[in-house]
Amino acid sequence: MNILVFSDSHGFKGNIIKALNRHRNDTDLAIHLGDGIGDMMEIRGDYPHISFLSVAGNCDSTQIRRLYSANETKCFTFEGVRIFACHGHRLLVKYRYNELIEEAIKNRCKLALFGHTHLPVDRFIDSKSGGIYIFNPGSISRPESGPPSYGYINIKNGEIQLSHKNF
Repeated sequence: MNILVFSDSHGFKGNIIKALNRHRNDTDLAIHLGDGIGDMMEIRGDYPHISFLSVAGNCDSTQIRRLYSANETKCFTFEGVRIFACHGHRLLVKYRYNELIEEAIKNRCKLALFGHTHLPVDRFIDSKSGGIYIFNPGSISRPESGPPSYGYINIKNGEIQLSHKNF
């Protein structure tokens, strides 16, 4: 089962559409991690076989948050793996990952997804809970450095494979 992960589109949905079309036949879930959730949610009707989920970022308006019922964090289980999703601005991810990791562990999650920094991150952190993956897809439209990027996650039999895709 495959997940596409987007963040920080900031009003530009062109690359989201390109990524969804690129993975149209192998995607089960698409997640937007904030700062442009409307960009993805506006086009979800074009992909009826894909589930969509979003969390609000610091640049998503109250109106957009209400329209898409977007909280700042979500915990869910996908293919037996518990996942924590957030934008990350309230967890200070531009400076450190301690709060992100603590929140994910508190919610019994094995994978923590975040955005906000506009930089791709893919790390495994050993912890007292046995370890946690932290993953930032980078920015789909306004990267801090390098090309625009998004995340591609494959989960099968509880095994997690993380990768970044670029334009």
